[in-house]
Amino acid sequence: MDTDGHRWLRSSPVSVFICVHLWLPFLGALLPAIAAAQDEGLQPPTTTTTTTTTTTEGEASIRGQVFERGTRDPLPDARIDAGELVAYVDDEGRFEIDLPIGKHDIHAVLEGFRTEVVTVDVEAGAEYEVVFRLERDTGRNPYETVIHGRRDEQEVTRVSLQDEELRSLPGTMGDPFRAIDSLPGVVPVLTGVPYYFIRGAPPAGTGFYLDGVRVPQLFHLALGPAVIHPSLVDRIDFFPGGAPAQFGRYVGGIVSADTRLPRTDHWRSEWDLRLTDVGAMIEVPLTDDLAVAVSGRYSYSAWLIQLFEPDAYLQYWDYQARVEWEPAPHHRLTLFGFGSFDEAGELNDDGSVDGPRIQFHRVDLRYQYRLGGELRAELGGWFGYDATRMDQETDVGMWAGGPRASIVWSPEPWLDLTFGSDLEARHFPDTGTSDEYEESVLLRERDALLVGAWAKATLHPTEDTDLEIGARFDVHRVDPLDEASGVRTDVWGDLRFSVRHRLTEWLWLKGSAGTYHQPQSFVIDLPGMGSFTVDRGPQSAFQLSQGVEVALPWSLDLDVQVYYGDFHDLSEPQWEDGPFGDPVVDDPSIRDDPTQGWFPPLRGRSYGLEILLRRKLGEDVFGWIAYTLGRSERDYRSGTTAADFDQTHVLNLVVSWNVGAGWRLGARFHLRSGRPYTPWTCETIADPDGEHDACWPPPDARNDERLPPFYRLDLRVDKKWTFDTWWFALYFEFINITFTAEPFQYNCTSDDGHANCGVEEIPYIVIPTLGFKGVY
Repeated sequence: MDTDGHRWLRSSPVSVFICVHLWLPFLGALLPAIAAAQDEGLQPPTTTTTTTTTTTEGEASIRGQVFERGTRDPLPDARIDAGELVAYVDDEGRFEIDLPIGKHDIHAVLEGFRTEVVTVDVEAGAEYEVVFRLERDTGRNPYETVIHGRRDEQEVTRVSLQDEELRSLPGTMGDPFRAIDSLPGVVPVLTGVPYYFIRGAPPAGTGFYLDGVRVPQLFHLALGPAVIHPSLVDRIDFFPGGAPAQFGRYVGGIVSADTRLPRTDHWRSEWDLRLTDVGAMIEVPLTDDLAVAVSGRYSYSAWLIQLFEPDAYLQYWDYQARVEWEPAPHHRLTLFGFGSFDEAGELNDDGSVDGPRIQFHRVDLRYQYRLGGELRAELGGWFGYDATRMDQETDVGMWAGGPRASIVWSPEPWLDLTFGSDLEARHFPDTGTSDEYEESVLLRERDALLVGAWAKATLHPTEDTDLEIGARFDVHRVDPLDEASGVRTDVWGDLRFSVRHRLTEWLWLKGSAGTYHQPQSFVIDLPGMGSFTVDRGPQSAFQLSQGVEVALPWSLDLDVQVYYGDFHDLSEPQWEDGPFGDPVVDDPSIRDDPTQGWFPPLRGRSYGLEILLRRKLGEDVFGWIAYTLGRSERDYRSGTTAADFDQTHVLNLVVSWNVGAGWRLGARFHLRSGRPYTPWTCETIADPDGEHDACWPPPDARNDERLPPFYRLDLRVDKKWTFDTWWFALYFEFINITFTAEPFQYNCTSDDGHANCGVEEIPYIVIPTLGFKGVY
């Protein structure tokens, strides 16, 4: 009735480790550094002027450069205004302008930055050099629904997250990926677990991609940071449904992240220190066409935890290395390697750990060709290893990799055509599990091959209408579980459609529809668990969404969508056992093959309403209210009822306020209704050893009750000191300041033969984080 796999999550050592007292010693150590730093109001001016004598008569030459303040990055798009005279800076941020004798105000102007002005008294026969350092204007919006033309590809359901401000959202611990937690349609499986239940699809139905490469997870365990350094992430695209044709083999949502290019004009470093880990990144241009970037994070939480509980253990680390080469104009080669490791549980006397250990590693080589906006092509290939160990006896692993190719052709201003293909080969090594266990048949050595091709057309028939039509074709070939059977091959096709139309200047209508298929998978896509599946055809889904977008006064935008999803052949487990471990429902397929009893072909559906009211970043305050009213159902053997991960209400309130003088305050409130559970029936049974209670789930009461709701409040305070060429920031974040314990499951335990059934809670996870970050 209880499982060892959950002990580390519910154990008191984890909650002790994340107690508030951890940050106090660090605060005392950092206070002297804060006091020594100059406040923004005492900083030297961001512009400097020097004069040298020349022989010019009647006018003077003004030369200079424009940089972003706090960095050494030039701003090549800036404009220099001096009365009626205008000059533009080059790619290195340099400019030159000739002015007549007299006093002139010279303005450096760039959208998204605060205008800087320097006054120069021009004298005959003089030359002036001016250096502008512009500060970013907080009026730029870091959170936007991207629906614009080729402009960029049209995606009706896409939500893009972009900009440095996302790294200051409360509850994210500085990681842009965690902003997904606050979006409509997203239900975390459990606090600290990096998997989601999105629009009714199972957690394994959501795909994660980094630069087009599939990855099994985005975060470390136990509310750890992202597995990719935040500064490497340029943009995150989130599709709760209606994903375009290039994303295949998933029946749910898609999270796709693009990394940014390393700098080629100067080296750049970034470092951050937190109570639980340390991270760093460095970018070095070797030549004008070749640059490298290395980053990573290492946690020292293991020894910190053991200061309080010697038997507790939590450790994680990750790494990234990138080489970027542009051998010729329009051509680019990228070599990118990255990986992640997590381990948590109880520490044994021999140094081993009872608990999960998860890791994955990737190497990706990519070639890109771009000829203006008319033709873009990409050819790449990747190789990787995934592994999960849930106990000391079983390690599940997978070697995988393959090529991919895509081309985008824009023959007309109103038409974009995209074609692509991808292949992934998988090898699952033998786990060495004893044949005496029924599940050993799911863990034996075997191979799989997935091949896909896709095409889509993006049309802009009018200025007010965007239309996308896509199609995808996939083949899945896999070795059977039964060695006597032949290789199984499944073939499927998908069609997808989306449209967006502007009715007025303030009102848009949008909608999407499509079919989606996915090979059989474990309910949660743990690294290497792709072999833990049954021999059956693919899972499938039909997704439909309709919505409106409304531009409101006071910089407010309203996005309302309704959605429906229909699922077939899902592989979600059914642990409906009787008092002696026999299935409650007498199904011949269960007697012939127990694995089919665990993962029977399951049908389901989901439907709901999503509301997003947001205020763009501007006038120093931005934030949003995201609410989801949803219902997810499954046709279990015992009848149609709520799915195991269903949560009717999910509410997120997010606000961030730029107070001024480098201070930013933020808060996030999260509320979700409880998951359903099945109350067990208990009876007293007499046997030769005496009487004792036996408990089992009734066959007609699947998910009849719900766990209590869960809520939490997160707070964040940032203080940033900006100097001419570098900056550093101190931040304090408190996750779950309400000290709320999260309901975990309904369970029955035995005490002297008597059953004790009730709702179990995870000891409240409270994470106060004090961190330091610097960039040069």
